[in-house]
Amino acid sequence: MSLRVALTRVCISRPRGFQKSISNFHRLASTASGSVAKYLSSLKSDIHNKDVIHRDYPLLTWEVARSQHLSRDSLLDREELDSMLEALAMSALSEDLLRMEQILSDMINVYNLPPTPETHSVIIRALIQRATFQTVKHWLEQMPKKAGGVKPTLNHYHTVLEAGPQFCSFKNMMQLVRDMRQSGCEASDDTFKLLAHARWLTTTRVSRIPLPADFSSIFQYMRDTGIPYNPAVADMLYAMYLDKHRIRYADEVIVLYNQIYADLLSPESLWENGWLLRFSAAVKEKGVTSGLKLLPRYLEEGGQPSTRLLGVFMQRISRFSHLCSLREKLDVEPSQEQWSMILLQYIKNGSVPDIVECYTRIRSEGVTPTAYAVSRLIQSILASPSEDSIDTAMKIFTDFTAELPQHCDLLPRESQRSLADLFSTLLQELSEVSQEKYADTKQLILREAEIRRISLQNASAYLTAISMNSARSEADAMEVYRESKHVLDEAGYLAVLDTLSRISWSDRLEPKVPTVALYFEVVKDMKAARFSVTAAVYLIILRSLGQLAGRTTRSVGFFHLRPIVLSVTRQTHDLITLDSSVTPTSSLWNALLDNYRRLESFPDALRVWDTMYVSRVFDRTSVNIILRTCREAGGVDMARQIKTKLEKSGFGFDNYNWKAWIACLCDAGRMNDALRDMCTAVKNPDPEMARIILGRLDPDVKPRVMDAIQKHQPRLHDALVREMNTNV
Repeated sequence: MSLRVALTRVCISRPRGFQKSISNFHRLASTASGSVAKYLSSLKSDIHNKDVIHRDYPLLTWEVARSQHLSRDSLLDREELDSMLEALAMSALSEDLLRMEQILSDMINVYNLPPTPETHSVIIRALIQRATFQTVKHWLEQMPKKAGGVKPTLNHYHTVLEAGPQFCSFKNMMQLVRDMRQSGCEASDDTFKLLAHARWLTTTRVSRIPLPADFSSIFQYMRDTGIPYNPAVADMLYAMYLDKHRIRYADEVIVLYNQIYADLLSPESLWENGWLLRFSAAVKEKGVTSGLKLLPRYLEEGGQPSTRLLGVFMQRISRFSHLCSLREKLDVEPSQEQWSMILLQYIKNGSVPDIVECYTRIRSEGVTPTAYAVSRLIQSILASPSEDSIDTAMKIFTDFTAELPQHCDLLPRESQRSLADLFSTLLQELSEVSQEKYADTKQLILREAEIRRISLQNASAYLTAISMNSARSEADAMEVYRESKHVLDEAGYLAVLDTLSRISWSDRLEPKVPTVALYFEVVKDMKAARFSVTAAVYLIILRSLGQLAGRTTRSVGFFHLRPIVLSVTRQTHDLITLDSSVTPTSSLWNALLDNYRRLESFPDALRVWDTMYVSRVFDRTSVNIILRTCREAGGVDMARQIKTKLEKSGFGFDNYNWKAWIACLCDAGRMNDALRDMCTAVKNPDPEMARIILGRLDPDVKPRVMDAIQKHQPRLHDALVREMNTNV
C-alpha cells in the first residue's frame, strides 16, 4: 500500500462520535447566530438608549467573540458604534464611561473599526452637553491611553472652547488652553480667538460689555508662551466693540495689546519675531534639522538663542537626548516646562522603564518636573500595580514633595490645583491594590497633604467610597461613611450614594436590594450639609435598581429579588413625587419608566407616562420606552392611543420613534398597519426600519411587500436591493 493511499485512508476514517461533534458544532453555531441577531435587533432598534446598550451590548460582543465564523461586516457599523458612544457620553456616569472604554477596545478587537479622531469628537460633543468640565478635560488627557491611542487634536480642544460659555467658566477654558500646551498640542491664533470670544460671552452674562482690561490675561498669556505678535485677536475684539458702538473701547483694546507686546514692537523685536516665524515654519514642515540650518545665519545677523527659540523646536522634540543635543547647539538651558514636556512625551509613547529613566535623568540635571508631569508619571507606573511599582511611585512622590514649600496654599491657584491632582492621582491608583496592606501609605499621603496645606476633599471622598466598597455589608459601609462624612463635598456625597446603591448586590456579597432608609440617610446628611439635592440623587438609585432589575431577568441567583426591587422602585417613585425641592427631569422620569418596564409592571409604567405627558417633561427616549413597554405588555391599543395624543400635541416622530412603533405593530401581528405607516407616514425610512417588518414575514410574502415599498418608498427599495446584493 502506497504512502498516499495510507494517508488518504487515515484522513477518511473518523473516530467514533465525530459526526456527533460536527452536529454539536453546527448546533452551537446556529444558536450563537440566533443570539447575535437577537441582540443586534434590540440594540439597533433602540441604539440611543443607554440601558439597552448596557444590557445587550456586552452579550452581543461575547457571542461575536466566541463565534469566529461570523462576518464582522454584517454587525455594527461605525455610525452605530458612534451612536452608542454618544448615548453613553450624554449620561457620563461612571458605569457609562467604563462601557465606553469597552466599546473603544472592541472597535479594534471585535469589529475591525479602530477609533478615529472623529470618534472622540462625537464623544466630546456629547460629554459637553451632560458632563462636567473635569470629565471632558479628563477624557482629553486620557485619549492617548485609550484603545486606539488617538491623540487629542486642535479641533478637539476648539470644540470644548466653542461650547465653553454655555458649559464652563472662563477660568476653566483658560486652564484648558494651558493644558493643551502641556499635552504637546500648540495653540493657534484661532485658539485665542475662541478664548477671547468666550471671555466676551461670559462677561456679558452679567449684563455688561467687557472692559478691555478683561482681556489682559489672554494677551499676557499669548506673549508669555511665545506666541509671535499678531493682532488678529485684538482686531476681532475691535470689530466686536464697534458692533456695540463702543468706539473708545475698540481703540483701547488695540492699545492694550500693543502695550503688552511693547518690547516686541521695536525693530529688533520685530526682527526677532520674523526669525521665530521662520524657525517655526521650517521645524513644522521638515523637522529640527531643517530649523537648525537657519541657525548660522540667525547668529550672523545678531540673533541671541533663548528659551523662546528652544520652545519653537519643542513641537518636534520627543527624546531626552534630542533636547540635550539641542541645548548644546543653542547654548540655552531648557525651562522646567520644556523638561516636563519631554517627560510627558515618554509617558505617552514609552515603556515604564524608559519613563522612569527619563525622570531620573531630568532630576540629575537639577530640575524637578511640574506636578502635572509627575502625576501622569505615577499613573503610568501604577497602571500595572505591583510591590516594585508602588515602591517606585512612592519614591518619586517623596522626592517631589521634599522640594515643596511648607505652605502650598500660598502658591498660585493653578499650582495648588496641580498639586491636588497629583496627591489625588496617587491615592486613586493605590486604591486599586490591597487596602489593608497600603493603609499606612494612604495615611502618609493624607498627612503630607495636611502638613503642606493642600486641599484634598475630593481625594478624601474617593477614599471614603473605596473603603465603603471594601466593606462586608451595607451596615459596615455606612460606618465608614459616618466616620468620613465631614470631609465630603457635593461630588463626594454623590460618589458615596453611587457606592451605597450598588454595594448590596456586588459580586462579593450575597445579593440584596439596596436599603432605601440607609440611602436616604445619606441624602438627609447631604441636605444638612447645605448641599443641593437634585434629580441626580434619585437618578443614582433608580439606575442601580434598573441594573438590578436586569439581573433578576438574566440570573437565577437574582430572580427572587424581583418583587422587592419593584417595591423599592415604587417607594422611590413616591419619594420623588413628594419631594418639592426636586424638579424631575426627563432623564429621571425615563429611568423610572424603564425600571417599571424591566420589572414588567405595566400599570406603574402608564402612571409615570401620564405624569410625564401632563407635565410635558419627556423626550424621544421617553416615547421609545413607553412604546416598548406597551409592545412587551401586548398593549398595542394603548400604544396607539399614546401615539395619537402625541401627534395631536404636535410631537413629531423621528426614525427611532417610528422603529419602536413599527416593532410594536409587528409584535402584535399587525403587519399591514406597520407596512402602511412605513410607506406613507414616515418621511425617510431606513433599511433597518424595513428589516423590522421583513424579518417577521414568510418568504413567499416578501416579494409583494418589496413591491409596495418600491411603489411608495423607491429610495428605500433601492437601498434594500443594494444591501441584499452586497450580502450575496
